[in-house]
Amino acid sequence: MKNKVRFKASCMSLVLVSQVAIGQEWVTWSQEKFQTGYFTEKKFNSKLFEPSSVIRDLPRKNLTAREDEKNQIMSDLFDKASSNLAILAIDRGQVVLERYKQGLGPQTKFFSWSMSKSLTAYTIGLSLCERRINNLNQAAEEIAPTLTGTGFGRANISDILTMTSGAHNWSLDTKSGTIKDEWNDLFEYRRRTVLDILKAFDAKPKNVGTFAYKNSDTNSLPFLFNTPDDFLTAFQKHFIQPAGLAEKSHWLRDKSGHVSAAGGYSATLRDWGRLAIHSLQILDGQDGECPKNFMKEATSAQVKNAAYGYDYGYQTWVHQRGPVFIWLGAYGQRAFLDKTNQKVLILLRSSESDEFVTQVTRTFWAP
Repeated sequence: MKNKVRFKASCMSLVLVSQVAIGQEWVTWSQEKFQTGYFTEKKFNSKLFEPSSVIRDLPRKNLTAREDEKNQIMSDLFDKASSNLAILAIDRGQVVLERYKQGLGPQTKFFSWSMSKSLTAYTIGLSLCERRINNLNQAAEEIAPTLTGTGFGRANISDILTMTSGAHNWSLDTKSGTIKDEWNDLFEYRRRTVLDILKAFDAKPKNVGTFAYKNSDTNSLPFLFNTPDDFLTAFQKHFIQPAGLAEKSHWLRDKSGHVSAAGGYSATLRDWGRLAIHSLQILDGQDGECPKNFMKEATSAQVKNAAYGYDYGYQTWVHQRGPVFIWLGAYGQRAFLDKTNQKVLILLRSSESDEFVTQVTRTFWAP
């Protein structure tokens, strides 16, 4: 385990907000639009994945009286805020609760924001196992020649996975994880590519080993493959097919085809649940020892006290008081995965609310 110096960070991965000044207040609007299909529109370059050839069944659980009581509490909490878009609770592969905001439903594609960081790391790990590359302490440029001469190429793979690469840019905002105009340059106006952004960082890393949240650490990881399509093929092989996804899904790309690994995957609520169940099964060893061991490392504390009272694994937040790891995205996107009890709770929202998250998680995990 690495004992890294804490660096203030935020899970706000790719910030795209529209704000209107009203007196002294700022109103953030349209997040619901961004998170419910906007990035799958034809104006954006995205990879379309077909459903799995074998769909994973998600049966409803026959609830006990106590479970029914907890469901009612969670449903009431969900209904209290218009920013709640969808909630899915799963217990050992069976659906306990599934709710959507009015106007949304089972076919809605929910955008990941930074939740895709975790999926990126797992895809990298399983592919490295397949290629028999077990040394995460080697420089990324030894595997990815495209990164040669960049701060990310000089960083060890393990440091990139744990957001401790030391890659530095003067405009890096560690609350959003972005550099100046990054999102708009990449996707709204298509002025730059992911590789352009990576090369905008200093060639020599600074403060290697210090946790600093940034999208470019994640976005450098797919370059460990020969081409962007190789990464997307690996994701399809290791996750979409075995997870048994029932609907089409999308991964956002820049104008040159490079993957927005830091925040770019869109899937239905139930398919997010299927991806979570599959991730827990990898941890149980269904894909073999190397993937199991990688996932154990990925979902365990590699950086203590990274931020928000959480530890950090490989592109994954780790709860300090239980066997739970978290896929964390901007504006309240969260997936909680319980390694011991095989529980999954997915919360998709258009704004942050620590109180709501605390109340719902306590209810779901209460005896």
